[in-house]
Amino acid sequence: MKQINGFISNSSSSSFIIGVGKITDKKKFEDFCNANEIDNSNIEVLKTSEILSGKSWGYNIRRTDDSEKVIVVDSFNGDEVSLKFDPSLEEEFIVVTMVGDEGDYTFNKGGDDDWDPDYDIDSSFFDDRDAKLLEFGKDSGISDYQCSYGAGRNG
Repeated sequence: MKQINGFISNSSSSSFIIGVGKITDKKKFEDFCNANEIDNSNIEVLKTSEILSGKSWGYNIRRTDDSEKVIVVDSFNGDEVSLKFDPSLEEEFIVVTMVGDEGDYTFNKGGDDDWDPDYDIDSSFFDDRDAKLLEFGKDSGISDYQCSYGAGRNG
C-alpha cells in the first residue's frame, strides 16, 4: 500500500483555454467551427448590447474611457485576455472558456510516486479539437483574437 505523508488536499488540477475575438465574417466563423468540429459548449457568441447588459458570467467589462471598453476573460489561475471594443457599434464577439478536469495525476512529474505537480504545459497538451480553440485566425472569420492557455489548481 502507498502512503503519502504531508498535506493532502481535495482540490484538483485542470487545464484551460481562454480567448476573445471579434467576428468579422459570421459565415467563415461557422464554417471554421463546423470543419474543425468545434461545438458551442466552449464558445459564447455575444453582441455588443449583450456584453454591455452583462448577459454572461464568463467575462467582465472594464472602461478605458468614455468611448472604449474592454472585454476581459479570466482563467481560474489569474491569467487573462482582453479586447477593446466600441460600445457605440453593434458587433459580434466570441468568448472562449474551456476548462478541463484532469485531476492531480495528469500534471505529475515522474508518475504516481512524485507528488510535485508540473503545470507547465504547451499547446501540444490539448487534443486536436480543443487545440483548434487556439487557432482562430485569418481563415476563421475572427479578428483580433487574443488567447491564453495553461494549467493549475482550480479548487
